[in-house]
Order: sequence, then C-alpha cells, then structure tokens
Amino acid sequence: MRLIELEGWDRRDHFRWYRAHAQPQLALTAELDAGGLAGRCEAEGRSLFAGFLQALSRAANAVPALRQRVRAAGGREVIVEHPVVHPAFTVALDGDRFGFASTPLVDDGATFAAAVRRVSAEARARGGLTPFDEERDDLIYLSCLPWVRFTQVSHPVRSPGGDWVPRIAWGRLTPVGARLVVPVNIQVHHALVDGVHLGRFFEAAQAALR
Repeated sequence: MRLIELEGWDRRDHFRWYRAHAQPQLALTAELDAGGLAGRCEAEGRSLFAGFLQALSRAANAVPALRQRVRAAGGREVIVEHPVVHPAFTVALDGDRFGFASTPLVDDGATFAAAVRRVSAEARARGGLTPFDEERDDLIYLSCLPWVRFTQVSHPVRSPGGDWVPRIAWGRLTPVGARLVVPVNIQVHHALVDGVHLGRFFEAAQAALR
C-alpha cells in the first residue's frame, strides 16, 4: 500500500478545495457495448453478473485514483493508495430486499464466478444487511439495476464530505443495431477523482466489456 503525504502531493490544492464542499460527490453515466462480455460468458457457461463484477472491478483498478482512500492518522488526514481494491456488491434477498457480499478480485473468470456464487449464497442465508462501512476501505461498491436502461444514478453516501469509496452501477442490456449496450454509472469523491480519471475508467471498462 502506498502512502501519499498531503503536503507533498501535486493534487493537494484540488483535494483541499473539494474536501471542503458539502456535496463533493461526482457522478457520470455512459452507455457501453457489452456484447463481447455477454458472448464470452454465454460460451463459457459463466454468470453474466459475475462477468460484469469482474470487468468493472478490473477497469476501476486500472485507474490509480480509484484505488485511493483517505484515513485519519495521528490527528491528520493521509491518502493511501491500495495495490488492488475488491468488489463489494448487492445480493437480492426475499421480500424485495438486498444484502451485501464481497469477494477478492482474481484474474480467472471461472474461479471468480464460483466465489461470487458462494458469497452470494452466504449473504442470502444471513438474510440481513451487513454494511462494510468502517470495516475496510480496499473495496469498490457495485450494484446492478437490470430493469432500467438508465441515464443517471445518484448513490447514497453516509458522510457527504468524507465517503471515499467509489460506487459503480450498471443497468439493463439493450440490443441497439449490432451492439448490446449497457448503461454504466460511477460516483466518486471529487477530492480524489477528476473527470480525466473517469474518462480513463470508461475507456478501461469499454475495453473489458467489448
């Protein structure tokens, strides 16, 4: 894990500016072509949900700013940059409810899909809501809204000035000509992440989904 000292950081002024905002969350949605991923998952007998989790988590990990978090240390704030961040995701429960699960991000698709199945079953067996907040910060929060071809999503945050974990959501897959498009949304803290970083995320996401 890399430690970034605020005083020597080239983004220091940007961090301080947006850190002081009452609503510093930045969100962007783009429609991507997911036909390649859908075809690969079908051919390999893999879960498309797990395929999206893996692909979008990889895309987030490709952007260092999306692996950065802020921690309190000795009465001051420091920025840490994780070597890898892992997917935490929603799991459908009975009664139109959901729970949370998480699994390490690994390269092998079949191994990852099997882990997603296992932790999802464990979350359904628990049957309740067990948040990850304040437990660990080497996560990305992901969720799927398969019912909607949405154009924007706004995610709840517990502390608008200091909620550092990116949120990613994807929606309904829709055939458009020869493409199979899907809306992908990401919400981040602007003190750590700028528009250029979101552009790089969407480039990496499109490469992973195509």
